[in-house]
Amino acid sequence: MFLIRILVGIIAISFFGSGILQAQSSIADLEAMVQKMPDKPAKVDSLNRVAFLLSGKDFQKALGYAKKAEKLAEQIHYTKGLAKAFAHQGQIYVNMGNEKDNQLPDYEKAAKIYRKAFNFYRALNDKGQVSRNEVLSFLEGGVITVYQDLADIYYSERKDFKKAAAYYRVLSIKFEEYAVYVRDLGLNSAMEELKAEKLKEELLKKDLEKRNLEVKQRKLERDKARQESKLRAAESKQKSILLIASLISIGLILVLAVVLFRDSRKQKSLNNQLTDQRNKLEIKNQDIEKKTREISRNRDEIQDKNDQITESINYAQRIQEAMLPAFGRIQASLPQSFVYYKPRDIVSGDFYWFAEVQPSINSLLAAINDATTKDSQDSKDELQSQLTAFTSESTQNKLGTTKITHPEIIMAAMDCTGHGVPGAFMSMVGHSILNEIVTQKNIIHPHEILAELHQSIRSQLRQKETQNQDGMDACICKINLEEKTLEYAGAHNPLFYIADNEIHTIKGDRQGVGGLHEGVDREYTLHTVELKEGMSFYLASDGYRDQLGGPKDKKFMSKNFKQLLLEISSKSMEEQAQILDNRLKEWMDYPCKYDPVREQTDDILIVGFKV
Repeated sequence: MFLIRILVGIIAISFFGSGILQAQSSIADLEAMVQKMPDKPAKVDSLNRVAFLLSGKDFQKALGYAKKAEKLAEQIHYTKGLAKAFAHQGQIYVNMGNEKDNQLPDYEKAAKIYRKAFNFYRALNDKGQVSRNEVLSFLEGGVITVYQDLADIYYSERKDFKKAAAYYRVLSIKFEEYAVYVRDLGLNSAMEELKAEKLKEELLKKDLEKRNLEVKQRKLERDKARQESKLRAAESKQKSILLIASLISIGLILVLAVVLFRDSRKQKSLNNQLTDQRNKLEIKNQDIEKKTREISRNRDEIQDKNDQITESINYAQRIQEAMLPAFGRIQASLPQSFVYYKPRDIVSGDFYWFAEVQPSINSLLAAINDATTKDSQDSKDELQSQLTAFTSESTQNKLGTTKITHPEIIMAAMDCTGHGVPGAFMSMVGHSILNEIVTQKNIIHPHEILAELHQSIRSQLRQKETQNQDGMDACICKINLEEKTLEYAGAHNPLFYIADNEIHTIKGDRQGVGGLHEGVDREYTLHTVELKEGMSFYLASDGYRDQLGGPKDKKFMSKNFKQLLLEISSKSMEEQAQILDNRLKEWMDYPCKYDPVREQTDDILIVGFKV
């Protein structure tokens, strides 16, 4: 029997404890849910609900939730939620006063807050957002009750009849407002009106001594009930604490035992896993070290090869620069000139070419070569006699009897397919062929040079058999200072020149030199410009115009390039080259969100001279 009683007691304790824990869990769940809700009217309502549930248990916590609801309702302009927040705060202060001997401070706070709440309820009723029944319920259950209690306390306990009379007057006003709402609801029958008037008259005429007795009696009853309630609550609380403590102790012991058992098993499993992982990590570390050594060895090999390749390319650069015409030679024939040469990589696919030729002798040699090709004996004999006469004339020139003719100047700016090493190989091929065409074959007119260059490239690269498409764009000029003429022919690349403070462009033919094409022969257009003093000429590849930069990471473009040439044409040639370099750096270094660090796009070549 003793064991049965113990079991019954434990079961009763379990049910009682589980009920308390379930209620606490419900409030805790609601509190957790409120924290995650967005700042909307629903969150205000939930905060008010938590405040209501806690208003009889944890006054400070309940008051905190009611004030949170008040603050959020003000932020989102939720008037109904604000009214409820004030109403809950008033009720909480009333409940707090009921638990104290000195009720007056809490009751006064409740009256002040109830007054705010009533103003909001009245405004909501005017807008039709709450019913008059809700206003009546709040007025009767909250406002009138707290003012009644305040008047009684000041009258019977504090003997402050002035304040008691003031609260009775306010109470009279609240009864009048109550009567107004009753009439508006259609409940203003003669009986109700009479009752309201009677209540009002009783409140105004009631004898102070009778009120004193009634207040004392009510206070005694309230004090007795409060003491009994406190005793019952204390006894219940003590029993609950003991029972809950017992259950918690038993539960903790059981949980601790289970946790220790599980931890022991888990620890063994973790130790085994850690041992396996440590072994695997050691194997992986060994593999990583092996691969690291292999990577380091490969990196060193790659670095050595890169160094060798770079050294070879640097050597190729020196060879390429040695093949280019010395700038002193160019300046000797064209004192006012510059060459702006800027490879993208170490070696370049752009190159410039320069030669001086005696016009008469080269013309005769070219004609003889052409006659030999055509097997015309008469033409050959006639040209041979002219050559003999020219040789005799040249001998006289050496003796000082006649004036030597000023040599013609051939200047070329070439842009080969590609850049870097492939472009450099192509530039060497082009340089060699140009030497052969002009100095050996004595072809000196730009359009004929381009045509012969095209055929030679196709032949030497065997492009018909190999389908090789490499070639070059070109801009070639022949300058005759005696006759004051300049001949130009171009493959894609134009000739820019400035005369009378205006810039002019002669476009090249829309066909390159070399590469695959359907026909065998390719002809280029010859343009002739009459030279005038002060004219400036510019031969250029497309590298400068195609350089990316500026605020929008776009190409420099021909329009800007021509405008720049016009702006600098009055400067010295040395200054012009420097300005071109500075402007290019500014264009490439211009801050841009698309490409903050820009590289040179292509090889750049600009040759400029003034006559």
